[in-house]
Amino acid sequence: MTVADDQVLTRLGLANPVASPVTPAAGGRVEALLEAILADPDGAARPIAEPRPVRRPRQARRLLAIGLVGATVIAGVAYGAVRWTEDDLPAAGRGPSAFVLPGTDILPGGAESRRPPLFAELPVRPAIAFPVGVSYRDAVVAYYEARQAGEVLPDGATLVDPLPAGKVVRVAGGQVALDPAAPVGYDLGTGLVRRFPDASPSSIPAPVLPRCQVLLGMSDAAGADCPGAPARVAQVQEKEGAWRSAGTIAVTAAPALLPTTVSLLSRPITPADAVPEIWRDPVAFPQFAQFGADLDGARLALERAGARFFVIPASDESVCIVSEGRIGSSTTCASLSNLAVDGAILITAANPDGTTTHSALVADGWVSAETSDGRKIAVAGNFLSVTGPDGGLRITLVGAGRRRVITRG
Repeated sequence: MTVADDQVLTRLGLANPVASPVTPAAGGRVEALLEAILADPDGAARPIAEPRPVRRPRQARRLLAIGLVGATVIAGVAYGAVRWTEDDLPAAGRGPSAFVLPGTDILPGGAESRRPPLFAELPVRPAIAFPVGVSYRDAVVAYYEARQAGEVLPDGATLVDPLPAGKVVRVAGGQVALDPAAPVGYDLGTGLVRRFPDASPSSIPAPVLPRCQVLLGMSDAAGADCPGAPARVAQVQEKEGAWRSAGTIAVTAAPALLPTTVSLLSRPITPADAVPEIWRDPVAFPQFAQFGADLDGARLALERAGARFFVIPASDESVCIVSEGRIGSSTTCASLSNLAVDGAILITAANPDGTTTHSALVADGWVSAETSDGRKIAVAGNFLSVTGPDGGLRITLVGAGRRRVITRG
């Protein structure tokens, strides 16, 4: 029997905006028709001009209705795609959480660790397709800026069926489709979703992605499943309208997650925590507005060698760190969930004498840091700062285990 052979199924098909082999109609009619079948024991919901059917017991009619739902769902798979809506996208916020909200782990001893979600734990979700000709980089930036503006999708973007398992980007027929929760990929070692870079969207290059997370064409043999650790995987990056090799990267076993609680942000505010009024100028300090920084909630974390370091809470569980010194100020904003993997949120400043000052916000549990030149620095109020020669300084946190901090400069 086909859908067209049964008048009840035909009526359901006409009411189904996805599955109908005849013509689509307004949503909600399938549910209304089934409710009429269940609520009308005298058969008032039968098709017009159809001979009155034999009355069935209510339970049998309910089973029939359930079966009809299954039939229309199967027909929907055969005749058309699922109609995705914005409600099918994972919950998200702004700033570091613009694509998806972080998750929480309770570590041994009861410490809390806020982290990006695991890619494998994300719910089934549609992909976001952009108009033909929009590059991958421009698609990511447009999506991020839409979220920053309180929108869900950028202009011209539509929801389509999910990408294949493990993939975050598909480029086919000149059209880019993104995973809405992980458009810049996920870490192959930890499995954690990657955040949007902590930089102005207009200034970032196209993100570098593992080749195995990208589909170039609908049937892409090179986009095979990503390997587990240990392994080396190829990377690619979109450059000048083409996807090119970006070397390889080692996939290592995931390190243990670290705590992310920062007691500094819950201590009482004092007059010393007041920030300069110029920081409230959105033109001079646009990053504070971008991250939703609460300047009235700033805490002075450290004063050292003529410099002051402030930690400012921001929206979606992120913070901004400001170093104000003799030669101006520098700012970095990031999600607190970075502490779960990196152990610290760094801010680096060059000094007039050619040295570099590395400062870091760390979570509760870290008590000191050791440097590659043999120094030991105490952590005070979730913050540390150390100056070394230009060219970099290796720092290892001590307390909640040991964790190497990657420094710049």
